[in-house]
Amino acid sequence: MSDSVNIFAGGGTGGHLCPGLAVAPHLLRLDQDAKIVFACSDRQIDASILSQTPYGIVPQAIRPMPRSPRGWGAFIKSLVTSRTLARR
Repeated sequence: MSDSVNIFAGGGTGGHLCPGLAVAPHLLRLDQDAKIVFACSDRQIDASILSQTPYGIVPQAIRPMPRSPRGWGAFIKSLVTSRTLARR
């Protein structure tokens, strides 16, 4: 029995999830009790793809790095929120 938690990070586009989705079943073959969790974006595409899997999902509110100073407030807020989720 395993107490390991395997966290895959990525999301925002389906292409960022595909590598983790390709590796996850192989981890389960090695350890059937392994827990697999995807830390992904809170975008709908991530939810659509991952809701069809047996894996845990922890949506993150992270946003891309802003190109102008006006977006830094929202970016920092999302970064702090994601950090809090990661600690949990």
